[in-house]
Amino acid sequence: MLSFKKYLNPIISSIDKLLDFSDIANISPEFEKEYPYLAQSLKVISKQIQSLLQTMDQLEKELEVQVRIIDTETGDDKAAAVKIYNQLLKKIQEVVRRINIEASVLDSPYFGKVVFDRERSGNFPAGKITAYIGKFAYFDRESKASLITDWRAPIANLYYTNSGPVKNVEFTSPRGIQKGDIEEKKMFEISKSRIKSIYDSKSGNSAADEFLLSQLNQKIGQKLTDIVSTIQNEQNLIIRDTINKLVVLQGVAGSGKTTIVLHRLAYLFFAYPNMSSKRTLIIAPNKLFLDYISGVLPSLGIDGVEANTYLFWAKKILKWDNKYILSTASPDLESQKVKGSKEFLVELIEKFDEYIENLLQTAPYSDKEKLYSNYYEIRRKSPGISTFEALHLSLEKIKSELLFKNTSLSMSKLGILTEVISNNVLKHFKDNLSLFAIYKGVIAEMEIHKAVKDRTKSTLKKAKRYYYYELEDLAPLTILHLLLNGASEIQKDYIIADEAQDLSFPQIYSLLMVSKNNNLMLAGDLAQAIKTPNNIDDWIELLDTFRHLKTGKLTLEYHQLNKCYRTTIEIMEYVTSKIDGVFPKTYLRPQAVLRHGEPVVEIKTEHPLLLANSSVDSLTEVIMKEVEKNRNTIAIIAKSSEGAETIYRKLSENKDVAEHLVPMESNNYSSGIIVTSVLNAKGLEFDTVFLIDVSKEEYNANFEDARKFYVATTRALHMLYITYPVDNPSTLLKNDK
Repeated sequence: MLSFKKYLNPIISSIDKLLDFSDIANISPEFEKEYPYLAQSLKVISKQIQSLLQTMDQLEKELEVQVRIIDTETGDDKAAAVKIYNQLLKKIQEVVRRINIEASVLDSPYFGKVVFDRERSGNFPAGKITAYIGKFAYFDRESKASLITDWRAPIANLYYTNSGPVKNVEFTSPRGIQKGDIEEKKMFEISKSRIKSIYDSKSGNSAADEFLLSQLNQKIGQKLTDIVSTIQNEQNLIIRDTINKLVVLQGVAGSGKTTIVLHRLAYLFFAYPNMSSKRTLIIAPNKLFLDYISGVLPSLGIDGVEANTYLFWAKKILKWDNKYILSTASPDLESQKVKGSKEFLVELIEKFDEYIENLLQTAPYSDKEKLYSNYYEIRRKSPGISTFEALHLSLEKIKSELLFKNTSLSMSKLGILTEVISNNVLKHFKDNLSLFAIYKGVIAEMEIHKAVKDRTKSTLKKAKRYYYYELEDLAPLTILHLLLNGASEIQKDYIIADEAQDLSFPQIYSLLMVSKNNNLMLAGDLAQAIKTPNNIDDWIELLDTFRHLKTGKLTLEYHQLNKCYRTTIEIMEYVTSKIDGVFPKTYLRPQAVLRHGEPVVEIKTEHPLLLANSSVDSLTEVIMKEVEKNRNTIAIIAKSSEGAETIYRKLSENKDVAEHLVPMESNNYSSGIIVTSVLNAKGLEFDTVFLIDVSKEEYNANFEDARKFYVATTRALHMLYITYPVDNPSTLLKNDK
């Protein structure tokens, strides 16, 4: 018989044991006070799991029957049986998903407790409310009582915004503002249905800090996880912020930007039920990063969100298939710089309007002014209509007016007249409204270097059955496509762009164009802008440009985070001592919080490292010592992709290291030794980081190199090694405060 139990969380097999609390003995009065509620909660949760398991058993039996039917039927009857089989399979998959969510609740039902003494006001009677706060809400159907409060619920805001017992606080519920005093706040570490620790916030911040420190110390290099139990007040304010605006989240390395934006998305689905996960979008820098963050939203019960890189998202918007391929021409930095700039973006939009105006004025129709006035009247009355629709409606209006004014002509003659006009004008539109034609026409009129114009003209072409383009052309083409065809059918309720400082002005603006009510959130760090030449250097400049393009109809919000929760104090003090003299004074330095660790280790090597076998051998010895410490992820970071490939080949020659190497072509973030470049490591974190070959050639004391040094070193959770040639160290290493 078909069985899907192998897809279930292993904790399911231990339910009976978990519900038997005979192993709980000699516990403190505080634990003894809390265990009855935990036991009650687990009992209710287990009942729901048992009910779902019964449902799954029944569905499995029905699926088995359907398999036998499929084997015996033919033709249409077999097709119908297969359809039923697929429906049953989908139901089972949903039940498995629900069981696994319930299993995660059984493992750790809640993490916080707030006792709120509500005062009498308005429609609210006086009385105490006790809320146990968890990842998911839980309701006891038998007692009709709320057992666990969802972390996104209004009352949970008291947990996140207050460090301990406090008087005269309030929260906004659906029925209005409720006021009172927080009498008690506790934080729990619960695992496998057992309370491991309780932190009572009678002492305020000290207990909250202990709880946070405990969670940070347990963090190991793994895929990104949720932080619902340790969301800090400044993070909570961003997560629960209102919508319908463009938001910039500027945060230092390790401040939790990625985690915050994902939790914000989960919060918005809770607070705004009309939002749909299928109408949301996450843009990330690469596929490895997408894999790294892939588990957060599902762990919060959110499925169906589109996550993509800009390249693949834009090609999807343009409906490009494999016939559209990147040009094989060598990249041109000048062209990239020009086409990623704000000036290019502004002029691109201006010249598009001029292109359409010229298209109307050169149309093969005697009364061009009528065609022209019809178009702009339609655009004025219906601002949301696309350019393409407005052009066609302006032509249809002319045809209707001809029919109305020339009633003396026979219907056949009128038909011929309107048909000739329609065909001529439509052909004119068709010949000039292909995307490549528009782009070439717009580029030709722009005030940019002739070399850039010539390169675009020669590269953007069709050869045989393929269409060629360059990466820097993708965003402008997407913008022109949206200006021509509109965005109503592809509009998103909310869009998040992570590592947004490495996107260009046109790339970000194209995302804004498809965001409903300007619901776009940009998360990034200007200090980590390393994808030259067209990364963002100034958020204010970006916001001012977009406000101008949106003609003042754009609401903006800016948040800044300076605390680093990833790296240890020792690592962060080391890094800031090296970049301090190079980074602009306007760039705020990260502040590591709470967690101490081992000092940074500098390893002297022969020069150059990549060619010196003895240096590689000494490096592998240190790497293997880190492996023996059970470091889950160890990153070997080179400045460039070429350097990473060379190091990978060298390390592969050592059989001990090779056993733990993650293949370089892998897009999966997994345990082991990962060899990568600074650019591909950005946004990720690892237990141990080796930054390779910090020499004068690789890392000089200039702003660009210092940013790459900063990005690479702040990937480390627990341990950082710096390797440099003894006879040619980078001047950054001498740049102590």
